Amino acid sequence: STGISEYRFKGTGFALFAMQDNDCKFEINIDGVTKTIDLKNNKQRECIFSIYGLENTDHIISIKVISGALCVDSIITKS
Repeated sequence: STGISEYRFKGTGFALFAMQDNDCKFEINIDGVTKTIDLKNNKQRECIFSIYGLENTDHIISIKVISGALCVDSIITKS
């Protein structure tokens, strides 16, 4: 879907999985640091973003779709 989604977790990292039927550009922000990602049509479930080595504490992830639509399948966290 389009728009902004926010997720909270406690741990040292996470991985974001999606399956896309179209191209999508989105921003992902973790604890105030933003990265822009261009995602191409992949037609299969895959990890589209991951980060590890974070401090083992509470974190906030926000995802803002810039163009296209993002269909998040799952988020896996590591504690």
